[in-house]
Amino acid sequence: FRSRAGRAVVNIQSTSKAVVIANNILVSGGAEPVFQNWTDYPSSVLSDYNVLWGTDSAGVATVSSNQTYSLADWRNYRKSDIHSFMTDPLFVSTADFQFSPSELSPAVNSAAPLDSVRTMVAALDSSDWLLTRLDSLENDDLNGNNRPAGDAADMGAIELGADPQSLYDFNGDGRLGVADALVLLLKGLRAPQQQEYDINGDGSWGAADIVALLKLIIT
Repeated sequence: FRSRAGRAVVNIQSTSKAVVIANNILVSGGAEPVFQNWTDYPSSVLSDYNVLWGTDSAGVATVSSNQTYSLADWRNYRKSDIHSFMTDPLFVSTADFQFSPSELSPAVNSAAPLDSVRTMVAALDSSDWLLTRLDSLENDDLNGNNRPAGDAADMGAIELGADPQSLYDFNGDGRLGVADALVLLLKGLRAPQQQEYDINGDGSWGAADIVALLKLIIT
């Protein structure tokens, strides 16, 4: 994450086909563009719903002919990143290597839903195998937390608010502890139909959810 250093964020080689780059935060050091798209099959490569940062909008991508595309040209001629943002992703703290999105990040609640990604993939040449793979992917972030935590999933590897402390701080003290399990018990008895009390994901609230929360607290 050094300015004016490093390589392109995404390098697509000449033999690559059926490539979809979606729902990412892509940060270049600025020495190279975000994309180096050298594929001989440009109609089978598509990028969209990303946060792009670290390079000037005049040089977002290069192709095999060494032509450089601005973001506007990349959108017009390659039909890519139509819904993407070119803006600071507003990580929690790059100085402290905390690359989770902050609450003000443009990535929050901005990812394309799975159906939209599926439509993008289906439009590409030679994409049948990729559609099969897409349907088998788990809807978790890098830390294994379920997406989405908000109205929609976030762009990038980590989902804001999906960690157990954010989800299960039932007593509102900013920490995850045994007190939250006790509050969950009381809340569940009063309103067992509330989906947020279904910790183990079995579709209903019960004693097993208290046990599941205690396991999260202990581990």
